Amino acid sequence: MEAREPASGGFRFGAYELCLRRKELRKEGIRIKLQEKPFQVLCLLAEKAGETVPREDFRRRLWPADTYVDFDANLNTALAKVRQALEESAENPRFVETIPRLGYRFIAPVETWEAAGDAAPARNGSLAAPPTQGVTAPPALLRRSRRGIAARTALLIAAVVLLSAVVVRFAPSSLTRVSAGKSVLVVLPFVNLSGEPAQDYFSDGLTDELITQIGSLNPDRLGVIARTSAMHYKGTRATVEQIASELGADYALEGSVRRAEGEVHITAQLVQARNQTRLWAHTYESTSADLIQVQDDVARNVASSLAVELLPGSRPSAGKAAMRNPEAYETYLEGRLYWNKRSKEGLKKAADLFYQALQEDRESAPAYAGLADTFLAQADWLMARPGDAFPKARQAAQKALELDNSLGSAHAVLASVSWEYEKDWKQAEAEFQRAIELDPANARTRQSYAEYLCSLGRHEEAMTEMMRAHQRDPLSLSISADIGNLLYLARRYPEAIAASKKALESDPNFVPAYVYMGRAFVASGRYSEALETRLKFLELNGESKARRDDLRRVFEKGGIRAGWQWTLDDMKQREAREYVCPFEEALYQARLGDREAAFASLEKSYSLGDGNLVWVKVMPALDSLRSDPRFVRLMARLHLSS
Repeated sequence: MEAREPASGGFRFGAYELCLRRKELRKEGIRIKLQEKPFQVLCLLAEKAGETVPREDFRRRLWPADTYVDFDANLNTALAKVRQALEESAENPRFVETIPRLGYRFIAPVETWEAAGDAAPARNGSLAAPPTQGVTAPPALLRRSRRGIAARTALLIAAVVLLSAVVVRFAPSSLTRVSAGKSVLVVLPFVNLSGEPAQDYFSDGLTDELITQIGSLNPDRLGVIARTSAMHYKGTRATVEQIASELGADYALEGSVRRAEGEVHITAQLVQARNQTRLWAHTYESTSADLIQVQDDVARNVASSLAVELLPGSRPSAGKAAMRNPEAYETYLEGRLYWNKRSKEGLKKAADLFYQALQEDRESAPAYAGLADTFLAQADWLMARPGDAFPKARQAAQKALELDNSLGSAHAVLASVSWEYEKDWKQAEAEFQRAIELDPANARTRQSYAEYLCSLGRHEEAMTEMMRAHQRDPLSLSISADIGNLLYLARRYPEAIAASKKALESDPNFVPAYVYMGRAFVASGRYSEALETRLKFLELNGESKARRDDLRRVFEKGGIRAGWQWTLDDMKQREAREYVCPFEEALYQARLGDREAAFASLEKSYSLGDGNLVWVKVMPALDSLRSDPRFVRLMARLHLSS
């Protein structure tokens, strides 16, 4: 094939345009954020459209000074970001095709244009739309229903309705083209102006409701940043412009709540992040003690005063899940506040409050969904025995779905129970897909689905889903750390270490990142670094300095195997007073070559319904056991192929 001359202006393919001078990727005139290296990778692919571009060509052109290992990790990351920007996956490419063991090929038709300004030449003789400065359109990352919050918080919908009407009514004509692409909104934590910290549950709950309701309106047109990332800015002094820039948001909804002596005062305003323009603002006051009715009033007022042009056809839905009992609703909101703490004490308090909400309203689907989430978290984080927590999670989720089958969060719980506890892989995938269908941009559901895919060895699909979750919730430490775990399980150890370190830049005390990084150090043979990682893990988990010094002495005297034996002995001692995961014991026993003990621990894990057993197929630490007939039989019992 004749080589394509590099364009001086740019490339055009499908709905996309690459402007070389401005180093921008646009879709239908809307700029899409793309970092420098991914942009250069995309340019090289477009330049050689139709040809297979070997990985070595990327190295020579874009990473001439890097080592091969660094290049390999950087190229994989850059390609993932390119696919993310083009809204495709490696499994179903429309633009960039992977050629196994050879390289990559750009498969879409490409046009070029020569430099004559920033805009590409018009198609079919019409004028090309000028770029819209400052309005970015990352792939839609929509909010799913947040564990079934029942009170249809209308304020939020007001906000989105307002967003469309405002954008159309008051913004410049170029801004109205946002409706043809995808915009991103962040709902900032509503400020509690009551003067009573104990009232935070209501302002935080209102924020959650707005995120849920707006996110479910039209995932293809509007993305809403997830709660984890939004709540990161609670109490911050950062400007809306700074926050939106960090999160990649085009708009911010902010407001406040004041409750006193039976009165509720709510203010809300929508701000365009690019120029800090206030597009819409309103104040709501009510003397009603029924907070659900207050939110309904807000929704009706907004819907009647603004035309939904940005999100046509999107309307708040009453739904079966709506809670009609004000006391139950307040109790439920407080339960969610404790659930979001994710601590052992917080989850126990959350369960008590969800039970109390059910006493106040026995038909509350959200309260049942909250219980399901709580029991699942206790099982996943080893705060309860699997045989106790997983069945309770399933029972609560099923009851929630009996009351409202549209609760994506409850379907997600059923998916996790089917996967982790019952090892019913087909049912788990069906439930995950149903949950995502109902809440297509739910970051936490996509994160769990990514882990499910990884456990089956479907690593590229898993990373695609995890990156979608990360885009939806960019400040989530859990998702950031999980990226490192998925890379470790895919045996991409240098990248796993780099990803774990990246997560720790945001929070040096985030324990899961140390777990995943330590495993990757061990798999890479970097034992001294594995020791330091383990010592930090023990420190964060409250282990005494004397015990940590003991481990260091053991390692210095006997090496890594002595350190593994020390850790295993410590687990055995703790079994007398607390639950210790037998799967974790099996990992150390396999590393030490004690096959009999490892299989005994795996059998115990199986009998207990240990959720960690789903990682058997991909866990590198178990590689020494895979040829044993007992391992083959275990895989068959788990309905997995070896």
